[in-house]
Amino acid sequence: METKAYVKWMPLECLIFLCWGKKRLYYTLLPQYQEGKIFTPVDTKIFMRHVITKEKAEELIADIPSVKAEIYENNNMRFLSEHYQSFFDSHECKDLLKLVRDVYLKECDAKRAR
Repeated sequence: METKAYVKWMPLECLIFLCWGKKRLYYTLLPQYQEGKIFTPVDTKIFMRHVITKEKAEELIADIPSVKAEIYENNNMRFLSEHYQSFFDSHECKDLLKLVRDVYLKECDAKRAR
């Protein structure tokens, strides 16, 4: 089974910010289905998860049916925000997969209620 990547990796590029007059190293991503480039600084303080292997990606895809989705309901926006943010903060692919499943289930439930 052939799969298409959403981005293509290019060698690291060094760009110059003229307003600061210094060179910074950037990761460069080329979106597969649109024009342009996405540049992300290598020396950022933002967490950047390593790219997973093809085998790990295939394992995650195979695990999708076993990921249990649940609707988290809370009228307090702070608790709701903290709940969903915790999935991002873990930096784990399985948690992100669960987040997608949860949000999709919540969306389907909202459509049924209309």
